[in-house]
Amino acid sequence: MVMIYERDGSHMKHKMNVFRVILFVCIAGYAVWILIAQQADINENKNDIAVIEQQIESEDLKTEELKHEESQITTPEYMKKLARERNGMIMPDEILYVDALKGN
Repeated sequence: MVMIYERDGSHMKHKMNVFRVILFVCIAGYAVWILIAQQADINENKNDIAVIEQQIESEDLKTEELKHEESQITTPEYMKKLARERNGMIMPDEILYVDALKGN
């Protein structure tokens, strides 16, 4: 196909239109690529947020447990419990029985 252009500059107009279309396609393609890349980043950030929220929930539970333990730490019952569990202490009127089979 042979195009015949008049001297009024229609050949230049055609080249400019082709250039504009190519430029538009390039810009549109770049914009789509950026949007896809950003969506991937957004999805990754959402996953990170979910993991961090789980960690926060876990730490909140630990905090509540520690607060409860802190409120119990000054009671005589708790002090006795710690002395028994950590130091193997017994009350003066108690007799300590050791299960010889438990160690095996």
